[in-house]
Amino acid sequence: MAIWLGEYSPIEEVFAFTLAVGLVVVAAVALSPAYAAQVQVPERSEAVGAAFVAGALLLALPAALWQVAVFASRNEVFLVAFVLLGLGALLIVGNEPGDDPGTDDGDPPWWPEFEHDFWSYTRSRRPLAPSGRR
Repeated sequence: MAIWLGEYSPIEEVFAFTLAVGLVVVAAVALSPAYAAQVQVPERSEAVGAAFVAGALLLALPAALWQVAVFASRNEVFLVAFVLLGLGALLIVGNEPGDDPGTDDGDPPWWPEFEHDFWSYTRSRRPLAPSGRR
């Protein structure tokens, strides 16, 4: 079946949409370090995210390497794979409710007491070596 210029092609339309979704997913995964701290995901979502990524690979690899008769269309398989990859990446890099990156002030909770005790200790000790003055 030949498709002439100007004729409607649902295959080309699905390919264009799949390509657009794929580019958006790749860009979202590439930029995920910039927005990962703001995305809240449920606890233990890394396992589900890893399963989504593995499912995307298990769908896309056979469709890319061989013409698998089970799949209706390669474009639709890749569309589903890109959606699974995007969701999986979001679940993996997202911030769980127990994680709170905004409260880290850089010092551990025991540091102020340690610093106070250290400076008290160093001020109370006499020098071990003579200072050289007589």
